[in-house]
Amino acid sequence: MKKNPKRHPVLLPDDLWARLCREAGRRQAKEQRPVSPAQLAREILIKDLKTKN
Repeated sequence: MKKNPKRHPVLLPDDLWARLCREAGRRQAKEQRPVSPAQLAREILIKDLKTKN
């Protein structure tokens, strides 16, 4: 039984993960706060879903 069924890991292709890591690094330098690639991926997905509806 999973503790939180809504949060299941998604495996990304290496090139996509590398792009997310670079973008997270850029954003971290710009905003002066830690940004994880996973958090960035969630933000992008949420923004994408909102624009489609």
